[in-house]
Amino acid sequence: MTQLELPIIPTEKLSRATIESCKKLVADRYEYPPVAYVHSFGCQQSVSDGERISGVLSELGFGVTHSEQNADLVLYNTCAVRESAETKVYGHIGELKALKKAKPNMLIIICGCMAQRPEVQAKLRESYPHVDVVFGTGAVHKIPEFISSCIKQRKRVYYDEQSKTVVEDIPTIRKEGSRASLPIMQGCDNFCSYCIVPYVRGREMSRSADKIIEEAKELLSQGY
Repeated sequence: MTQLELPIIPTEKLSRATIESCKKLVADRYEYPPVAYVHSFGCQQSVSDGERISGVLSELGFGVTHSEQNADLVLYNTCAVRESAETKVYGHIGELKALKKAKPNMLIIICGCMAQRPEVQAKLRESYPHVDVVFGTGAVHKIPEFISSCIKQRKRVYYDEQSKTVVEDIPTIRKEGSRASLPIMQGCDNFCSYCIVPYVRGREMSRSADKIIEEAKELLSQGY
């Protein structure tokens, strides 16, 4: 029997230099330690992505707040499965307009599956000028780069490329408890007629077994 050979997926890591550069820009932007509000809509994969997003923002010097009103950065990690969920997201984004006017230094970021769709990016660009950064799935590691570009160039940042790499060692902030998510792959190669996953999360890409086991052991050591 011939052994199945899995494709080798390129891997990359967060750029430490980009993190430090962005961290300085963030510190210079605010006269006090800034805080971020992160809300993930949708499935467990979105929630897991949100944990990594929170980890990256922590590396950039952002604390945590549970209120958009108090936030210096608001990030909505969106879902594209149900139309009602999308309508809810647009409602939340619209409500941020007055808040952004009162707090011009606030950063507003929309990301995730919904934000991966070209028609959504076009609508955000045209109808929601107070949104600063928009990116789709698989680009969590580029958050420092996006925020840096937004602050330095004072322009809105839009990124819609599909991820072609697996990014390891992204810092993660998980909720306390006994259960933790452990992603082993992203995307899907089954283009089912009822499913949008291959279109918004790209083709199937798996992490290496070594990295999965390493993270599992780390979670166990933390009590999960």
